[in-house]
Order: sequence, then C-alpha cells, then structure tokens
Amino acid sequence: MFAVYIGLTYFLNLIDAYVDAHLFDFDVEADAGTKSYQVSLRIKL
Repeated sequence: MFAVYIGLTYFLNLIDAYVDAHLFDFDVEADAGTKSYQVSLRIKL
C-alpha cells in the first residue's frame, strides 16, 4: 500500500509540474482600468 501512495504522490507531482510549466508566462498583472481588490491569506505555523 505504501508503494501506491508513493506512486500517487509522484504522479501528482508530475501533474503539478506540467501545469506550472504551462502557466510560466501567464500575465497576472492587474489591469489599470479596473477597480479590483486583492485579498491575501497567510498562515504562519
């Protein structure tokens, strides 16, 4: 069962890297013409 969990973790890591590679040049700058607000949440342990 441990091997299944390791395999699943590896597979999810591959998916995360694939999505991150496709979003590498994604523009996240706010448009100057819009009045949008941004909310951020930080959790410190």
